[in-house]
This record gives sequence, structure tokens and C-alpha cells, in this order.
Amino acid sequence: MIDVDATLVNVHSEKEGAAPTFKKGFGYHPLTAWFDHGPDGGGECAALVLRPGNAGSNTAADHVEIIRRALDQAGLGPRPGRKVLVRIDGAGGTKETIEFLARRRVSYSVGFTLPEHTPPIYGNHPRGRLGPGLQR
Repeated sequence: MIDVDATLVNVHSEKEGAAPTFKKGFGYHPLTAWFDHGPDGGGECAALVLRPGNAGSNTAADHVEIIRRALDQAGLGPRPGRKVLVRIDGAGGTKETIEFLARRRVSYSVGFTLPEHTPPIYGNHPRGRLGPGLQR
């Protein structure tokens, strides 16, 4: 399993590449990928992309790059198959990232929290028709 997530690293003086963060801090916003070896194994850093603090959370190019690096680090070849699960939070839910994962033929889970009113609106959706927002 490969877990992909970003983190904020605050700095307290001027540093090369540091920038204001979306949480009103100042520093970096690296994107990381971790191998999860399961309950008996722990984890290890597979790849890390250094980014300025103002880097976007859902930058598809950065997500594709970190996943590519992690898969290369795992040494499983260009199409490792469904035995590899890539987990990303909602920031990785871009069309480009999902298409990349599908081309690599890995299993993936891209998660985000749905609003509380989501279940009731299912009944308002005409069967067989996607709205413009769902076609992207």
C-alpha cells in the first residue's frame, strides 16, 4: 500500500523556496508517499516532493510525480497491477491523477468527506444522466 499526503512545514526565518501557506503560516508544503507494510511492518518514506508553502493542495502534476516516484521505488515495473493500493485524500481527486492510476493498473482509494445532505439528494438525480459537474 502507498499512502500519499501533503504536510505543512513552518519555518521561522527567510528560507529559499519558503512561501506563505494556506493556513497563514510560512514555509513549505511537501507532498509525501509512504509504503505501508501492514500491522507487522510499519512504514517507510517512498518519495518526497519538496514544494513551496503556497503550492496547491490538488496539483495533479505533483500527485502524478509522487506516485510515479513511489512506484519506481517499489521496483514493481510500469504496471504493478491491482496488488498495489494507492491511497490519497480528496486533494488527489483530479481527473489527471485518477487517469494516471488507471493507466498504471493499480488499485486506488481517493477519499473525501461528503456533506451531510448528500444521501437525500440521491433521490433527486435522474437515473442515467450525469450533470456537468459529474462529467469532468
